[in-house]
Amino acid sequence: MSTHPSNRRNLLLAAAALTILFVLAWLQPAVLLDAGDYIGYAVCHQLPERSFFLAGRRLPLCARCSGTFLGVFTAYAAVMLRRRTRCISLPPIPITALLLLGVGLWAADGLNSYLELFGLPHLYPPHNALRLAAGTLNGLALGTLVWPVTAMTVWKEPRSAPVLTGWGEYGALLAAGGIESALILLGWPPTLYLLALLSLAGVLAILLTVNTLIVVVLLRREGRAHTLRDLALPAGTAAVVSAGMIAGMDVLRRWLTLTYHLPF
Repeated sequence: MSTHPSNRRNLLLAAAALTILFVLAWLQPAVLLDAGDYIGYAVCHQLPERSFFLAGRRLPLCARCSGTFLGVFTAYAAVMLRRRTRCISLPPIPITALLLLGVGLWAADGLNSYLELFGLPHLYPPHNALRLAAGTLNGLALGTLVWPVTAMTVWKEPRSAPVLTGWGEYGALLAAGGIESALILLGWPPTLYLLALLSLAGVLAILLTVNTLIVVVLLRREGRAHTLRDLALPAGTAAVVSAGMIAGMDVLRRWLTLTYHLPF
């Protein structure tokens, strides 16, 4: 079966990007993590005691944020691998409820962790493994639930089908998140490095998604996209906005930290 020219071009671009990424990672592994610190600084407290380390270096995202944004990346990847990019329906109600429960567990664990940080009474001793697990559940839920809203907003001919159809796919998604979490906890440098980069990709992916939706609405281009090419303008604009947001949040956080002597 022949491949459409645009698909071949996209595959070549993806292969070139991956080649550059792996060469850079091999020659200067700290470069990507150093750049990732700026991304992480915009969305994560980066407290060393709540983070994982690679060869003595703190990762750009804490344990909870690593799980969250790696979960988003995993959920997005699952949608694309299953070719559900135009699906606009949520998973069946029981599965959606469990996804929302994961968000609730993330919020509860985060509250308990912050109570401990500020020396207030809390329910149980926080632990990075719990932070990672709660973050992963939250990220899988966010990625799965945000995607249908995106598809509904941008596509002219969406599909009235769920992005997650049943228990088998839900179980596979949980298994993928569980394996990734286990690999992080195992701490083997090559996989830890890769998963750290994928978690940063999850940050960029969710920012790009949300900002693309905002741009599409502001430009009144809802439901007009036939192909990915039709999203070039709003997605390109959203990429610039996302970069500006990261820079702006970095500056704001730095100012707040220096002005009010915050612990993070």
